[in-house]
Amino acid sequence: MTVKLQENGSITIPARLRTLAGLSNGVQLEVKFLDGTILIRPKASQSSKAGNETEYHKAIVRDLERARKTAKEPGMTHGPFTAREAADFLRKEIKTRSKSAKQK
Repeated sequence: MTVKLQENGSITIPARLRTLAGLSNGVQLEVKFLDGTILIRPKASQSSKAGNETEYHKAIVRDLERARKTAKEPGMTHGPFTAREAADFLRKEIKTRSKSAKQK
């Protein structure tokens, strides 16, 4: 499905996709750029995300893998990386940066 980026940066998510994703008016969406893919998903509540970081990362990996499998146009994905490799790299980066910040 193709959507057009508006001048102000907004896009319209087609009604069929909103219905499939269970989105309703006013729901907050989380937008991330990972592994050359823009991910848009309902925002996880801070309490559930903080209490279950592993599940949160697993969900991101699942989303990346699903996006990669459905990418049919050249250039929709980048790199010779699997979603799991990208997620593992990001986890290591977060730990490294957290340790560096604590030492300062």
